[in-house]
Amino acid sequence: MNKNKDLNKGIYKGISFIIVVVCMLFIFLNILEAKAHAEDLSEIMPKILEFDELTEEEISKEKYYRILDEDEELITTMGRRVYVDDEYITSDNEYYRVYKVEEYTAYARLIEKLELAPPENIRERETSGENAPLPGAKENDIMMAQGEDGVTRAIAIYHTHNAESFVPTDGTHSIDGQGGIHEVGRAFQRALEDKGIRAIFSEDLHTPHDAGAYRRSRQTVLELLEQEPDAIFDIHRDSAPPGEYATAIEGVPATKILMVVGRQNPNMEVTRQFALDLKYISDQIHPDLIKGVMMAQGNYNQDLTPLNLLLEVGGHTNTREAAEHGITFFSNSVGHYFYGTEAENDIEEIPPGGTAAERPLEEGHPIWLAIIRIIALAAVAGAAFFLLNVGTYDNFKEKYGSGLSRYKEKLITIWDRVKNRIR
Repeated sequence: MNKNKDLNKGIYKGISFIIVVVCMLFIFLNILEAKAHAEDLSEIMPKILEFDELTEEEISKEKYYRILDEDEELITTMGRRVYVDDEYITSDNEYYRVYKVEEYTAYARLIEKLELAPPENIRERETSGENAPLPGAKENDIMMAQGEDGVTRAIAIYHTHNAESFVPTDGTHSIDGQGGIHEVGRAFQRALEDKGIRAIFSEDLHTPHDAGAYRRSRQTVLELLEQEPDAIFDIHRDSAPPGEYATAIEGVPATKILMVVGRQNPNMEVTRQFALDLKYISDQIHPDLIKGVMMAQGNYNQDLTPLNLLLEVGGHTNTREAAEHGITFFSNSVGHYFYGTEAENDIEEIPPGGTAAERPLEEGHPIWLAIIRIIALAAVAGAAFFLLNVGTYDNFKEKYGSGLSRYKEKLITIWDRVKNRIR
């Protein structure tokens, strides 16, 4: 009889010990998950989440990533690493998802052909009878770019990868410190200011060009957000053959622009819609300006605000002047989207949910789910550990029953006093 009782007690304690170990393991994993969502992901998983550009050796050997469709027809070429489940929307609005990657070749499946609709704020201006100013009408531009209180609204600009440069113009693809990409940022700033839009341009350095660059530029984004801009743009240049980005807009040599949305951004849907809104406007104003929209593996500090887009303005083999022209044309789309500073085209429909700028952030950030799981698992582990040391319910009652009875009596006495005071 005693042997069976001892055996049962041993089994009971063994099971309790296993529960404690498993719960502690899950708690540890959830702490890592919470940390991954609470801090910059590039610090924890740099290769996977942020450092997706090609190395200097790969660039010199022209080892670009190519995305092919199921018929092995080329969709695009780029200088960032491509992963399974990355998504790409072409200039023709064909929506692809990558299902296989072999070395520098990715294979994507066509999901659907998107029918982009005009942003709702454009529709509202047209139906309200407001006349959009014509391009070049500077006085109207300034009025449209101001709020009712006369304070000019703002667009913020910065560079995570400061050293990026353009070989034909700068003589190299990378310059330590302020590379040629800063001139592209300045061109964007000038173009916005010409429309009466305040452009907040941070030239803070985040060098070197490594996995920690996005962690360093995160502080810059936080500082820019303190000035409450309507949107933030992180200006880059891609690594690609010259023909991949080269174009001409209204007879002017320019580069196309690739918009990049991070898939690890918890508000990715809003950021993607923001990119599609700008693409729709650009397609109307300056056809062939937008190369596409890439939903890439990463965060790119877009979790801080969903209206934060990474722009690839040309490639390292294009001229810097062409990139400056490209970003200048893009400023028309930005001004038109936020402030109505460009001529509007016919509007046919309104996208559900309004524009990306009006769309609320998604609720239920993953960090809270992780914290809740940690608390629940800690409670289970604590209960199991308690039972492991106490034994059966009879043992618990024998060891702590009299003490709990005394506490119960004290609590009843205190409660009676409280009730008497209330009366």
